[in-house]
Amino acid sequence: MRATFFIALRYLFSKKSRNIINIISFISGVAVFVVSAALVIVLSAFNGLEGMVLDIFNTLDPTVKVVPAEGKSFEPDSLVLQKMATLPQVQSVSRIIEENALFMYGDKQYIGKLKAVEPQWAGLQKIKPYMVDGDTYMFYDSLYACIVGSGVAISLGINPNSYEYLSVYFPKRGRKTDLLQPFHTAFAYPQGIFELQKDFDFTYVIVPLEMGDDVLEMKGRISALDIEFKEGADEKEGIRQIQALLPPGLEAQDRLHQHAVALRVMESEKLAIFIILAFIFLIASFNIIGALTMLMVEKRKDIMVLRSLGFSIKRIRAVFFWQGAGIVFMGALAGVLSGVGICILQQRLGMVKINSNAEAPAYPVILQWNDLLLILALVLGIGMLTVYLRVRALRADDLSLLR
Repeated sequence: MRATFFIALRYLFSKKSRNIINIISFISGVAVFVVSAALVIVLSAFNGLEGMVLDIFNTLDPTVKVVPAEGKSFEPDSLVLQKMATLPQVQSVSRIIEENALFMYGDKQYIGKLKAVEPQWAGLQKIKPYMVDGDTYMFYDSLYACIVGSGVAISLGINPNSYEYLSVYFPKRGRKTDLLQPFHTAFAYPQGIFELQKDFDFTYVIVPLEMGDDVLEMKGRISALDIEFKEGADEKEGIRQIQALLPPGLEAQDRLHQHAVALRVMESEKLAIFIILAFIFLIASFNIIGALTMLMVEKRKDIMVLRSLGFSIKRIRAVFFWQGAGIVFMGALAGVLSGVGICILQQRLGMVKINSNAEAPAYPVILQWNDLLLILALVLGIGMLTVYLRVRALRADDLSLLR
């Protein structure tokens, strides 16, 4: 085997007699290098994007959300709420109502989501840094106040400094529809505007819980319980204890389960990109076949000499296999290391921004060891298989070369 490896290394690094073979071998290595680096960068970018989206969602989302397994609302049990509030991991428990509604401001209309919250809702403290106008203190002393997302404010032309109120319309509940007055109506004075993220900014109008209960005719029912944990609390143990307190029909969701659909979409996109790049590499691996074929043609005299020295067809195949494996391995290793280096530079220097604004944050990238191992397994697996299939056909080629 030492002689086999030695000859393979000599073929791999020695200068070929024909320049075109050098070029084809170089292109083969570059193809492996580029695809490997691209896989590292793309998967790390998706990881960073997923983390950024979760961070944005976490601004408004609680540590745990209790929702009905079926339906849109449920009747809260005051005793259960008291027990939850006394758990050592829990910082706050607040009732939430969410429902789509029609909003009118002046002569403009907009369909968004009404979110009714209690004063102790932890999201009010989280939103404060993102308030571009006004504040959230009005929830403590007014039932007819609201804060709105910047997208809703722009669409309706809301001015928090004016005394014009925002009208909220919701269809009356019940089997019979009142054609003269089909909507239940309430009003609130916009006291602030927040700018957080597009999905939130163009969706939410946040009002006190009593107002939401009235206009939506919930009659004490709620959409969810938002539970915030203390810093450093054991989330898994806290969720287990909360679930044990809940009656049948209710479930406690952590932050990942609260956005399971969005995360599944992102995972599907990541998988699709991975499969596309894998197919690109599969096509690019034909360059390795071309390089090995040209090398076999060039080394036909060496094959005759090796056969004369007693080398079997199996050992000759091994020589060219290890040469092709060397191209694949060096290209994959160099590509993965280059991709990791580019990701580290992006993390530290922020070379690529999310948008063209000079003050925009850098595009997030997160390196994960399981991704790197998966990339190496994919590239080496496809590359080695390609080399093996090509080299296995050497017996027929050898017979023609020795004629």
